[in-house]
Amino acid sequence: MLGKLKKRKRLRTHGYLERSSTSNGLNVLKDRRRK
Repeated sequence: MLGKLKKRKRLRTHGYLERSSTSNGLNVLKDRRRK
């Protein structure tokens, strides 16, 4: 759970939170992790 909170905090700081709220955003984040 802590990991999820940390990830969320990092996403918020980078401004990806709004994008991650949508299914398309989640896919984009997953692609970023792969690279």
